[in-house]
Amino acid sequence: QAAFAENCAGCHGPSGTGDGLAAPTLLPRPANLRDAQFTTRHLADVLWNGRPGTAMPAWRDLDNSTLGNGPASRGLSPRPANFWEKKGNTAYLENVLREGIPGTAMPPWKAVLSDEQRTAVVTYLRTLYQPTEQE
Repeated sequence: QAAFAENCAGCHGPSGTGDGLAAPTLLPRPANLRDAQFTTRHLADVLWNGRPGTAMPAWRDLDNSTLGNGPASRGLSPRPANFWEKKGNTAYLENVLREGIPGTAMPPWKAVLSDEQRTAVVTYLRTLYQPTEQE
């Protein structure tokens, strides 16, 4: 938690909600790390507008009849992402902390945080969106 507060909270906020002091100045805005699932609105935005600075293209110019996963997606390998699954598995988070996310404001931390500190941040991040017994 201390490593997160010192190195991540400035962008992602003290509780990981993406509302750190630097957040208003960043494009894209820092991720809300407490979101455990992608919402329909988020998916629609990503699909419609793409993600500038990433490999995700905008699909808004396609005819509606060409959109959707349909029968053609059954043969894809690897399978398309299941957006109902929880995001941020340990390996993914470790990679993001180590390498950053190119084209975004998320920098690599491999030269700043030790392996032990990065592991501690990942462990803390996972507590932000793990379901509680009440959920």
